[in-house]
Amino acid sequence: RPDGKSYVGAVHCRYQPALDIQPKTKVCCDPVWMSLFVPDKTQISQFHAWAELQGMQNAPGRAEAPRGWVTIARDAPAEELYKVAEAWSENEVDHVLVPGSWPAKPGALEGRSPAYPKDMRKVAQQLSAMGMHPGITYDPLATDENKAAWSIAAADGSRWLDLNKPEAREQVKKSVGKLVDMGYEFFVMPSTGMPDDVLKKFNITRAQANLFGFQALSEAAGDLAVVPAPSLTIGSELAKWRAAIDAMAPFAEYGVASGPLQMKTEGLSNVP
Repeated sequence: RPDGKSYVGAVHCRYQPALDIQPKTKVCCDPVWMSLFVPDKTQISQFHAWAELQGMQNAPGRAEAPRGWVTIARDAPAEELYKVAEAWSENEVDHVLVPGSWPAKPGALEGRSPAYPKDMRKVAQQLSAMGMHPGITYDPLATDENKAAWSIAAADGSRWLDLNKPEAREQVKKSVGKLVDMGYEFFVMPSTGMPDDVLKKFNITRAQANLFGFQALSEAAGDLAVVPAPSLTIGSELAKWRAAIDAMAPFAEYGVASGPLQMKTEGLSNVP
């Protein structure tokens, strides 16, 4: 305010697709932290990291997420993945990720021909033979099971799990178990490809769908590492790397895991 004695602000959220709020429905917002003084930037980051730590519960026995992995462009074929994995193995990178374009269709566990073999076990085996730990990008909300009791059909013909149903969560466990049996050792979950018309039917936001999916995938994966897909890609811009380090350092101080960053290596002559 002009008198300098108070602050006025607002937070607006726009949902696409929109959420339907029925009569007598309770609407809750995320917790808001308010400080009675304005600390410096470093203190704000430390307080934020500390607050995040208070709400975290580490799953007992879960493997630590890889410190890094190598992958390829989303639409590149398996042969390219083998070449990249072999090249990076000489730089002490021993985890390799199959990108999210591998399924023949959403929810299927068979490879998309001709880029990938139908039997995705072959990909895991070849990567393992190179001394690499294979991981796979997986959207647990998609299914190729035509079960109307616990899934919903989208306008494009794809089907999506209703995780409010116990049978749907069991289906996630079944699918993840098959991928583990194929030889995949860690999972990366992308932002779900659930179409807007299905989100509308469930009356949830994409952020909620991602959260439900991540929880279901983590539960199904047992002691294997599950991490979200990177949402930020940085190339050789030093200023951006410094900004990312400044943002993540306070979380490391309190032992809070930060999400992964993707590094674009094209044009770089050396990676230490």
